[in-house]
Amino acid sequence: HRLLELKPDFELGHIYLATTLNQMKAHRQAVKVCEEFLARKPSANGTIMIQGTLAAAYVSLGRIDEGIRVLKGSAETMPDQPGPHMALSSIFEATGAKDLAAAHVRKALALNPKPHEALVLKDRLSRVTASARQ
Repeated sequence: HRLLELKPDFELGHIYLATTLNQMKAHRQAVKVCEEFLARKPSANGTIMIQGTLAAAYVSLGRIDEGIRVLKGSAETMPDQPGPHMALSSIFEATGAKDLAAAHVRKALALNPKPHEALVLKDRLSRVTASARQ
């Protein structure tokens, strides 16, 4: 926190702080750091990097719709990246929206994710399509 007081424009500092707070389950504080960071109109890369943390914090606080909104915005901002679709598929699977989960898994797979991400996605697709058939 002290570093950000000294260098308030240090984008990675905000990102690391928000991520650390989220990992420590200090989700409200993580949301505050993310929202303050986004209010500063950061670079496109900074915005993209912090949106996943913000969405995760919202979801952890039970603010699912806000997390989904942030991730959909990320998917629009970075249409060539599988990450937002992976996160959306996870949220939709957890909330029982199996068709939406499957749709986002397919979108993520179409964007050539990393090999380990592809394995996770294929496993998730198997689960959500199997449970949708039941």
